Amino acid sequence: DLAAAGAAPLAFSMGLICPPDMGEDWLRPLFRGMAALADEHRLVLSGGDISAGDKLGFCLTIWGRRAGPERFLRRGALPGQTIFAVGPSCAPPKTPGCSLGLARLGLLLLEERGREAEAEYPAACSALLRPRPQIEAAAVLAGLAHTPEDIFLMDVSDGLMRDLPRLLGGGRAKPDAPDAPGAELNLDAALLHPELRAFAHRAAKGVEDETQKIMLEFALTGGDDYLLLGAAKAELIPQIRAGLPKHSSLTPLGQVEPTPGLRRQGRPLEEVLRTRAFDHFS
Repeated sequence: DLAAAGAAPLAFSMGLICPPDMGEDWLRPLFRGMAALADEHRLVLSGGDISAGDKLGFCLTIWGRRAGPERFLRRGALPGQTIFAVGPSCAPPKTPGCSLGLARLGLLLLEERGREAEAEYPAACSALLRPRPQIEAAAVLAGLAHTPEDIFLMDVSDGLMRDLPRLLGGGRAKPDAPDAPGAELNLDAALLHPELRAFAHRAAKGVEDETQKIMLEFALTGGDDYLLLGAAKAELIPQIRAGLPKHSSLTPLGQVEPTPGLRRQGRPLEEVLRTRAFDHFS
């Protein structure tokens, strides 16, 4: 959320509820992981509250400072702008391979196989268990946004099919407003992460059409991607790509169009997919 707002993290507070039988053997590794991430982003723990309870509970509040002169708008992307995602690079750095759908794949594999899944699908499992916040990449974007309409930006937490209409949100009103623009997506298998491509090929038993459908379903409907989703003037895309840190990459996904609706190769996404967009309550 901070990255999507173009903000640098400053501090966080933590409320912690611990059951009486919660031992240090579980808590210490958890706090070591939190401390490592906080140190990486120079984030301080400013305070909070600790209490006892029947179940383990956390409440984290984090805040930051705007990194650029303009705040990012989360909706109202303009026709003609390029739609893009910014997220972790594949190895080696800057290798094409957008991580859309990778966290959902990691969740599926970990539920089916447990931690053994990490041996064959390390990137997918890491995308779910150890996502990398795009703070440095957001600072680059913030430095290039000289007016509010240069770059529109939000996070992808509910999947592209759910979040892209929010970014479009015509007239900066509701995403389904009558004046909301649409998008033509150029989402191709070659843009997606190699682990997702390998999984889909195996699941489809090599059938190409089925492989494509599986990949698209993961990429368009998976949640918890920890990506930045944006729309910007086409001339800004090379500047964004060139300025990104080595562990982040930009993937163009399509173009904002005046005609409402999301399409791929001219077909509405509802005709392409067999599943609905991600929903926290389903």
